[in-house]
Amino acid sequence: MAKKIIDPNEMLGVMLAANKQPVPEKISWPKAGSLKLNGIRCLLFPTSAFGKPYCPPGKLLFEAAGSSLAMPISRSAKAHPNPNIRRKLAEAQAWCDKHDRILDGELYSPSTVEGDGGTLGALNGIIQSGKGNGTPKDVPDDLIYYVFDCMTVAQWQNKDGEIDPDLYMPLFEERYRGMQKYIANNIPRVEVIEQVNVESWEEVEDWSQRVFASGGEGLILRAWDTQYQHRRCGLAANDLMKLKDFDPMEGEIIDIIPMNKIADHAVREKDAFGRSKSVHKKGEKDTVEAAGSIKVRILDQKILDHFGVSELIISMGSGLCCKADNELNRHWIWENRSRLIGCVVEFKAMLVDAKDVPTLPVLRNFRWDKCDRPDDLTELPTASTAQDS
Repeated sequence: MAKKIIDPNEMLGVMLAANKQPVPEKISWPKAGSLKLNGIRCLLFPTSAFGKPYCPPGKLLFEAAGSSLAMPISRSAKAHPNPNIRRKLAEAQAWCDKHDRILDGELYSPSTVEGDGGTLGALNGIIQSGKGNGTPKDVPDDLIYYVFDCMTVAQWQNKDGEIDPDLYMPLFEERYRGMQKYIANNIPRVEVIEQVNVESWEEVEDWSQRVFASGGEGLILRAWDTQYQHRRCGLAANDLMKLKDFDPMEGEIIDIIPMNKIADHAVREKDAFGRSKSVHKKGEKDTVEAAGSIKVRILDQKILDHFGVSELIISMGSGLCCKADNELNRHWIWENRSRLIGCVVEFKAMLVDAKDVPTLPVLRNFRWDKCDRPDDLTELPTASTAQDS
């Protein structure tokens, strides 16, 4: 039988979308499609799920069980501390307690995130205020908890059927119908994200173009026949994908930063999910003979005009690889670093929610038609040398 008491020190991870753009020809149809909100991930658990008042490890933030305040949790199993947020979600917490259900969704406020000066960071600042002796910020009137999944505590704990193979584990379509019936319009400040049945990439393209034209962030595609997975989904599995709006850009390389790796002697602490934490202490990382990131000066005047500046510098590491015969090979770039300064690269990035610089930049290729390719560049790695590296 699946456990109904959750150990906060052994929390399971949340279901995350694949971190690459979907490949149309590899998608199986139909899919559940929904708008991608630019919000903050939030989970609500029944207070009884933890046996005792839930306090994330090292974070004594929540009050005793039976408190009138909700206990919202982030995707990394940390508390959302602002008591004003917790009051807003008190009725949602009461629903979870009454029905022994876990809610998974996002906190979103259009007035805080959208429009001039609006950013996701501003919303996060409100949600995270009130830590320690800090003053909690007021919550926008339009803040809504948008729910996209729901299950019992036993189902949450029964990851991949490891605890109880016989426990009934509803697929997403059934979970969504249940949310529509029991949650939608029944809990103040809680809405169920609408899922639309989409049956082709052409439908997705048409929908996404309308979303991007109106300033939306993107779409989420989800398999109707998938169980909840406590991990980031792979793109090949087709279970959960995100489609975002990226703008093509160009920039001149002004610096190449070496890659670091965790030193063998470094001490790795564990987070609430049992995953190794990042290492930040000085002396616990070693430099590798490879490019970790490149720094470029943006050349597109329309991007500079968008931010109202005359110069914009951005760093990026996404897109660098170790593939053979590829000019984005990080070892080849590092070997030729002095020769590549001043060369032009093409990359893509998002302007949605971008406050000072474009976000989520990804390298695409060199633009040798926009600059002179140095004659003394070394040969690209072959399949054997790339594998050795």
